[in-house]
Amino acid sequence: LGVGIFNATAKVAAASEAAKNAERDAYLANVESDDIVQTNRLYNENTLTGNDPKELTTKLGEYKAGKMANMPDEIKPHYAQSFDKRAAVLTTRSQDAFFKKAKKDSGASLAASQEIIKEDIYKNPSPTTEIEAKHFEEKIAKYSATLQSRVSQGFLTPEEAVLEQRDFQKELITTGYKAQLQDMDANQRANAILALQETKTLPNGVTVEDKADIVAKLNAYDST
Repeated sequence: LGVGIFNATAKVAAASEAAKNAERDAYLANVESDDIVQTNRLYNENTLTGNDPKELTTKLGEYKAGKMANMPDEIKPHYAQSFDKRAAVLTTRSQDAFFKKAKKDSGASLAASQEIIKEDIYKNPSPTTEIEAKHFEEKIAKYSATLQSRVSQGFLTPEEAVLEQRDFQKELITTGYKAQLQDMDANQRANAILALQETKTLPNGVTVEDKADIVAKLNAYDST
């Protein structure tokens, strides 16, 4: 009889525990379904206002505290564990988007700086005084350093940088010759362009095909 009573009591206790767990799981499922909607709303709102991961973490923490305020004590540990997992996913997603945007903005900023330096160089491509020449060399070095920075930070491949440097040199040579041609008469211009066409000495990175392009541009410029 004693064994029977013990077994019956154990069965009742087990059934009671199972019912309690089922009730808890149903409660959590209902709460968590609302969390999905509300935490996604917080994530989207945070994205629209600048996507600061720290701000999102604060908002999620406040939401969690408010939700747990009126929650049964026996439910709180289970809910906290479940919520923290979801919050970790959202904050990680926010951080990833934040750093990707920061990197993209940094790349755009470097590219813009490089373009400004390049245009400034083109404004005076043929320095005549010692001071101008020194300043010109400094700007060339700054341009190259900015280009290399874009490569080192992963915004450009080394191959893309070589092409940009090559295009820059071509345009610099073309712009420099145009500046000199302005002060020449027709015969002097023709002789200067011919001398360039026949030269065998080319700046590093400039090919024979590049020289032909430069000569063609200068002939078109001279005709105007």
